[in-house]
Amino acid sequence: MSSDIELNEIGILKRREIEARILAPILEALGKQFGRAEVLEIAANTVREIARLQGRELAAQLGKNDL
Repeated sequence: MSSDIELNEIGILKRREIEARILAPILEALGKQFGRAEVLEIAANTVREIARLQGRELAAQLGKNDL
């Protein structure tokens, strides 16, 4: 499996576009099965946690956490 650093070489915006194209139909199907609001809440919480983790990893890689 590729590391986040390797995946970021394709560009973060392109990476997010690819992820969204894969995830959107999955979320739609799960929403139909288990309820849209619940599925979207879980997805949003998960995306936020991933973003926090990736931010910590990037800060560690750069040796700082400022803009």
